[in-house]
Amino acid sequence: ELFVMRGTQLVTTRPVDYETAQSHSVTIRVTDSGTPSMSKDETFTIIVLDNNDAPILVSFTSAGGTTPFTDNNAQVPENTAPLTQIGTIVATDPDKNQSLGFLFERNVGNLFSLSPPSAVVCTFGVQSVCKAKVFVRGVLNFEANTSVNVSVRVTDKSGLFKIQSFIIRILDVNDKPIDIYVTGGVLNVNENEAQKFVGE
Repeated sequence: ELFVMRGTQLVTTRPVDYETAQSHSVTIRVTDSGTPSMSKDETFTIIVLDNNDAPILVSFTSAGGTTPFTDNNAQVPENTAPLTQIGTIVATDPDKNQSLGFLFERNVGNLFSLSPPSAVVCTFGVQSVCKAKVFVRGVLNFEANTSVNVSVRVTDKSGLFKIQSFIIRILDVNDKPIDIYVTGGVLNVNENEAQKFVGE
């Protein structure tokens, strides 16, 4: 039961949730001590007032990205070109018709970027769900960093927010040789001269 009588007071047994039900009906019976005992039932409607709730769930999915991964286990190959989408941040707010803003609270090296506010997509139902794309911004080098820690702040229109941290794994890709040079020798050879050491 959500409501109980304690003496002459009507009290809640647990927090009420506007998103679950906007009103509740309760019936109270009053009984006298006469003989015979007489009673009367009266039904009341209790209106639940809405309070703004902070975002409750923030996840990192591979939607729209080029490399599949399970939720919240982001990964991207090294040397991925800037502006390439690697996934999508999905945030849920328990309030209806609630637009959300996304920004990086932590983004060491500015290696990644998020959709601008105008590109955040929201769908509204019993809850509000908003999505922001995640793009490569800097140079990803497995030999320098095998993973990157990022934190995303999701804020609603009233300023309530949730910060969620993720680890983005950088996948190793075979790199081509980066330099070729010759040492030793004179780096010239006379014509008709065979088996002469030139260099190494």
